[in-house]
Amino acid sequence: MILEKLPVGKLLTNCYLLADDNGRGVFIDPGDHADRLLDIAREKGVQIEAVWLTHGHFDHMLAAAEIQRATGAKLYVHAADEGCLDDPRLNLLAYFTVNVPLSLKADVLFREGDILQAGDLPFTVWETPGHTPGSCCFVNEALGIVFSGDTLFENGIGRTDMPGGDDETLRVSVERLEKITSSPRVYPGHGEDFTLGGEL
Repeated sequence: MILEKLPVGKLLTNCYLLADDNGRGVFIDPGDHADRLLDIAREKGVQIEAVWLTHGHFDHMLAAAEIQRATGAKLYVHAADEGCLDDPRLNLLAYFTVNVPLSLKADVLFREGDILQAGDLPFTVWETPGHTPGSCCFVNEALGIVFSGDTLFENGIGRTDMPGGDDETLRVSVERLEKITSSPRVYPGHGEDFTLGGEL
């Protein structure tokens, strides 16, 4: 398995390169610097088959279109965040000085319980709304890995003071993650990774 954390953009969003042992893989939350991300994938010998978004904020998807054009990758997003793909208020571009046009179209809309494949590595979609209506985590308990997006960080949780955010909903989502008893490694949308057990 290949798993690389690649912080990108002004907000240092964690993009992840995830691939199986045969070099079939995905980018999770490619927030910027498409050329750099593509160069790293080539260096690692990874064929990018998909882009997975943990949610629809601009800092998690600015590089998605360029990656799609270069690789033919399909774009995956939760159905509740589909509107973020081309709405600058919902994806927050309207509130930041980022002069990058953004208009994406999802190839696959996923929901709770769907299985996403990074080559032969399966990850289950866990709906964890609160930061956005379509925020989610990608979970593989056998591998001990959770990609949490902006739901859960080391020593913190996601913001809820932006369009679509809701504090109580996010707290319920975090409580759901607390029920994972295997203490997986959590790879968040910003900052350092951590073990779920240690954070709790």
